[in-house]
Amino acid sequence: MKKEFDALISIVVKKKAELLSHVNSEYNYKLHKLHEAIRRSEDTLQRSEGLVEYSREAMKETNAISFLQASDCSITRLVEYCESCHMTGFATTFSSSQERRFFVFK
Repeated sequence: MKKEFDALISIVVKKKAELLSHVNSEYNYKLHKLHEAIRRSEDTLQRSEGLVEYSREAMKETNAISFLQASDCSITRLVEYCESCHMTGFATTFSSSQERRFFVFK
């Protein structure tokens, strides 16, 4: 009877070790994914802050031509930013006959 209990205890201890190993692997995987998400969020925040600062500087422009050039660049950067962030509901339509851009938020 003692041998049977020892065998059962051995199986339970082995299974416990396997489960703990699996839990540790999952923990490390999720921690890695969390760090990746934090890094991506920090990068996005930094890009957003840069875009806002650039736009603020463009708004200070007093020369109409310079303002239009800066605003065009701001729009281009905004479109690129939104596309890189995979923002949904953001559509850009380029008119081939005119150099205007129309933005639609749904």
